[in-house]
Amino acid sequence: MQQRLVVATEDRAWIEKYGWRSVEDVLACASEEVAAVSRTSDVVHVPIDAAMGGPGSVFVKRYLYHERSQRIKQMFRGTLFGKSRARIEYEFLQEMCSRQVPTVRPIAYGEIRKRGFLRESFIITEGMEGGQSLDIFAIHARRNRMLAHAAKMSLIRGLATIIRRMHDAGVQHGGLFWRNILVREQADGSYEFLMLDPDSGARLFASQVHLANVMQDLSAFVASAMALDVRGGLRSFMCAYYQVTRLTSQHRQMIARVVEHAHPLASQERRRMAVTEAIDWFRDRVKKTQRQSESMRTFASLDEFFDVLQSCESASGKVSKKKLTFQFSFSDSDQVHEKYQRFVVIESGRVTVSSARALKPDMVIHSDAKTWLALISGRADAYVRLRAGRLRMQGDTSLLPILVEYIDELSQLAASNVGK
Repeated sequence: MQQRLVVATEDRAWIEKYGWRSVEDVLACASEEVAAVSRTSDVVHVPIDAAMGGPGSVFVKRYLYHERSQRIKQMFRGTLFGKSRARIEYEFLQEMCSRQVPTVRPIAYGEIRKRGFLRESFIITEGMEGGQSLDIFAIHARRNRMLAHAAKMSLIRGLATIIRRMHDAGVQHGGLFWRNILVREQADGSYEFLMLDPDSGARLFASQVHLANVMQDLSAFVASAMALDVRGGLRSFMCAYYQVTRLTSQHRQMIARVVEHAHPLASQERRRMAVTEAIDWFRDRVKKTQRQSESMRTFASLDEFFDVLQSCESASGKVSKKKLTFQFSFSDSDQVHEKYQRFVVIESGRVTVSSARALKPDMVIHSDAKTWLALISGRADAYVRLRAGRLRMQGDTSLLPILVEYIDELSQLAASNVGK
């Protein structure tokens, strides 16, 4: 095994005090706060004791290629003799900092290889206290209707100004979706932004970013707005970006091209947003189960879960105004019996559960019993199961937030009934 660990000079003392003396130390770090998870990566938030002299918290993003197919895939992406994604991101963030672009400060990166094949890598960045990704911020704002018009305009103009500043500095982000922008509200009502996770398509220019590359960044940004069904504000955003009070015909042509390129990105981003909202919901459930004062129903079996759904028909009908059909398909590797399938129909605030096949489900969820029960019960081991790819979805994944909101409402109702 070959290891490489690079730590910024100013962070070496506290990193060693924390106990991160090797690549394995960082890869093995555990945290109850998972910011993101996928088949080959996860991001965890780690608080740091102020007495160590480091930042208040950091984010550790780990790339894990445990399967042979994953390592081969990475080889064809240039990692066999080239740089790991973690190293590329670390060096790009360093350059962004040197060009005065607001971004997360890179602290360290590390990687493990065997016979040249990249097996694992990570990057550590400084946390933004009180900040959250723009997509989660927007989801909460929409759900709670907490953003007044003046605040929305302040947010839009602030974003446009920062993005223009980044492009003027010669930095193309390459993946300027809302999940890659951190936002924090200031005491005066304004907003602070940091750019993170530059994509593999990120580029650096000696002067301003070229027009075609600007369009790529803005198309990703607009695609996120489309995915969240955020309407209005594009004109104000572009006026602030171009620093004009009125858009010219050339500006309007640019906007038309941006919107055209954003449309095909929006459908994929909409699926990502659904999963993002579900993970945010799950994080909230984990926190609630950790607080003794919170009443949250946990489930010991699939039968119990579906029985609760079937019986709690007094829940409000606000969650779904139309008929929605979800197919659940469970298959456990350690069991030999046939798959456990249920079809859940939500209509007018009521739910019907059946084992009989329904025609054309709107969404199909594939999992195993232990993973699903861990998710809906708010158990921390669900993160590991999610990362292992034990939850797969097909169909209209934009309906996932509706499903999890309904489950949340029903599980709380069931918990209150249990306590009676």
